[in-house]
Amino acid sequence: MSSGPTSLIGRGTRIEGSVRFSGVLRVEGSVHGEVRGEGEAHATLALGPEGNIVGSVAGVDLRSEGMIDGVVSDAGKVELLPDSRTSGELSYDSLDVRRGAVVDGMLRPRRPPGD
Repeated sequence: MSSGPTSLIGRGTRIEGSVRFSGVLRVEGSVHGEVRGEGEAHATLALGPEGNIVGSVAGVDLRSEGMIDGVVSDAGKVELLPDSRTSGELSYDSLDVRRGAVVDGMLRPRRPPGD
């Protein structure tokens, strides 16, 4: 996962619109809109247990303990931890779904198996 500057969307904060970031973004509040990692390498999105995103997520390594309702595209490493909930389409390089995580949607590896 990425290192570098860390930003925080704290508990009780709601963002409506687009969020673009590099480095690490920790979401404890909610985002309604687009969350996009920028830079040469995937940025890291850490979604806390009370964090939620309704909208699209792209260009990130994802570690989720919260809720995502929307499309996750162009993701690198994805970790869905216990009690996380993901609804929608998920496109990834690698996927780790822990016992207790819920995925309701389409899973699409970005690379064919064996590549």
